[in-house]
Amino acid sequence: MAEFKPFPGLRRKNPDDGAYSVQDGDSFYLLRQETGGRTRTAVIGALRAEKYAAGNAVQMDGASPKERSAASKAVRDAGFQSEPVVCISEPFEEPLTSIGGETIGGTCLSRISDPEAVGKIAEIMKSRRFIVASGAAYYESAMETGSFVLAAVIPSDDPGMVACPAHRFLDTGSISEKNAVKGISKSMVLTETSAGEMEKCLPDHLMGLVFKSGACCFADMQAESVIWKLGSYAAQEKIFKAVYKSDEGKGIVSYAESMGQAMQEMSEKKHDLAVLLNAPGTDELWEAAASGKRIPKKTAIFPPEIPSGLVCLRI
Repeated sequence: MAEFKPFPGLRRKNPDDGAYSVQDGDSFYLLRQETGGRTRTAVIGALRAEKYAAGNAVQMDGASPKERSAASKAVRDAGFQSEPVVCISEPFEEPLTSIGGETIGGTCLSRISDPEAVGKIAEIMKSRRFIVASGAAYYESAMETGSFVLAAVIPSDDPGMVACPAHRFLDTGSISEKNAVKGISKSMVLTETSAGEMEKCLPDHLMGLVFKSGACCFADMQAESVIWKLGSYAAQEKIFKAVYKSDEGKGIVSYAESMGQAMQEMSEKKHDLAVLLNAPGTDELWEAAASGKRIPKKTAIFPPEIPSGLVCLRI
């Protein structure tokens, strides 16, 4: 069960202050942000960092030992955590906006300290799985000791919840384009298309591929299980690892923030391959999580970014 509890938040007296001089009593905080004409609400609290797959936690954003060490040092040096781990939870089934709180002037935060409201949020989180979407370095540095981290939890049924795809680039000198196409074709059905048709028709396919030569095609495959419905997982296992040997260090994967960026960089022949993906639905994410497989890093991004320093957890 996920232990998500209120904490005595450390805040600046006003947004222009440099020092954190306000210490609240035990509280949860609601963060409201505008996104695509809607309002997204996240609840900020202290989350026990349990091991992945041991309970409610599902890994998406992984961290290297170096990143974990840097995060741990930053928290020790400051004495508090200011950058929240961002988690996407299973549906709350009750709008966070229905839970009242005290507005904190000059911020987009509301503070919830009423015992009944606090208890309701803690109880909801007990039975919810959550995906660590960003900030894994902080989460994983606390995971071995089972200590708490500052976390912003976004319910996947929030009206302002938006998931966007993170398209991939791949660079390698270990395989020719001809052999790459041959290798990909062993597990996927490739359909030739044009750059102009790529964005229009991508939603009808698992993924789109753009090669350095300018050749474009859609790639589809028969799903072996639910996890293969995620384009990010299929690309990772059937293309990056199986063909380009990225798990052996022969292929280097990077990310594009938008399809426009991906297509522009491929028109400039900056990469060997671009893999264009669709944003997964939240149902797909939870079904994939139930498979027991690790969801690939940046399977989705969830704008807007949650700012650091709004409220801090003293360590």
